[in-house]
Amino acid sequence: MKKIRLFTVGLLTFLAFAVNGQINVGGSLGLQMPLGDFADGFNAGVGFHVQGKYMLNDNMAVGLNLGYSKFGSESDHVSCSMVPVTGLFEYYLGK
Repeated sequence: MKKIRLFTVGLLTFLAFAVNGQINVGGSLGLQMPLGDFADGFNAGVGFHVQGKYMLNDNMAVGLNLGYSKFGSESDHVSCSMVPVTGLFEYYLGK
């Protein structure tokens, strides 16, 4: 877990110092709601997500989404956490 934190801080520091119009960084923090069968065993939780994009040209971008979500349950000793990692490709149709 310590390695993941160090990697994340290093990545964010690298992106923060790259003051260039080609790199965009964003994030979100919010309530995570379990659905379906997953909701039968777990309660609502909290999660955060970080997104980084690199503009290839005026109308194309590639990037990466990283997140962490934690869900609790009625039992004191049971919890669930998820780390979604997804790729990103955006194509802008207009100017």
